Amino acid sequence: MILVVSFVIISAQYGWEFDAVLSGSMEPDLAVGGLVVIRPVDAQQLSVGDVISFKLPGVDTPICHRVIDIQEIESGRLFTTKGDANEEADLSPVPAEAVTGKEVFYLPYAGNLTRLSEFGRQKVNILGRGLPVAVLVVLPLGLAFIGLTLKDVLGEVRHPMEKKRKEALKKRRERYTRLRKGAYR
Repeated sequence: MILVVSFVIISAQYGWEFDAVLSGSMEPDLAVGGLVVIRPVDAQQLSVGDVISFKLPGVDTPICHRVIDIQEIESGRLFTTKGDANEEADLSPVPAEAVTGKEVFYLPYAGNLTRLSEFGRQKVNILGRGLPVAVLVVLPLGLAFIGLTLKDVLGEVRHPMEKKRKEALKKRRERYTRLRKGAYR
């Protein structure tokens, strides 16, 4: 675990990205909920068939699609991309400047972990108030813990000798078990 965390921290310092797959456009190779590891690459090193990550103007979420054609123009390279599950190529070619990197590794289901941070920010309206979804999970667990603790405390107050009786019974059983084990040796 330490090695994985170290790899993520160090590689992020060198421009590597770890993106959750949010759409099914690249299925079955990159399934929704997976994690794509992207390393920075020079656009001149890319070839047809590579899966690249790019960011379009006005869109915050990076897109990972496969390069199906490369055009050389005066201002640089243009990449025609297409999602494996899509029937048509993407509408506009991707300029080399928009490419953030190339896919080097894919982990199924691991992208769902990166989306856990969104869990605390999502809100649900209850009685006209916006409450974080996380409250709906943490609050019942906390109340259950408090309830069980109170049950134990009240049990000790009502029946103070019950705990001592249970401990004595436990010691008697342990002693009996030791004696039985010694008799069979």
